[in-house]
Amino acid sequence: MVFYSEKYNNFNDAANQADGLTVLSFLYQATNEENGNYKQFENNLPKVHNLSSYTAIKNFVSLTEFTINNKNVYFTYKGSLTTPPCSEVVTWIEFKNTIPLSHEQIQAFRLLAGQGGQLTHNFRPVQLLYDRVIYMNSPSHIFRIDNTFMIINALVSLIYCNITK
Repeated sequence: MVFYSEKYNNFNDAANQADGLTVLSFLYQATNEENGNYKQFENNLPKVHNLSSYTAIKNFVSLTEFTINNKNVYFTYKGSLTTPPCSEVVTWIEFKNTIPLSHEQIQAFRLLAGQGGQLTHNFRPVQLLYDRVIYMNSPSHIFRIDNTFMIINALVSLIYCNITK
């Protein structure tokens, strides 16, 4: 899910600013069981089979039901768009917990068409980390992750200060 900052007039203006966009990224896990929360979405996929087609879904499930219940554990970092021009204008929020989808539900998404035909292997190769800092948010821990180390930040400091007093 892509959001743009309200301080910019529209998506295109925001996409040209270092703090313009935020992406909530949810990962999927292939399972043998169907995810009932995706049924309504899945049933409408044939209506948007081709690029630039759209449909309205009435009485759609809530965002919480459609994604994951525990949104407290996530990684965040400054990164880029995954499509050209790949500008470094995105604050990524990557959730640790995955959304289960059956193999058949994943296949329904693969039947959608993009510019190059069916949407298979439509991913950007892994990018180098360079000097990027990745933070992990967790209810019980706050982490800072970079190329060489992990620091258990505020919680450990708080515990240490309380023990040494």
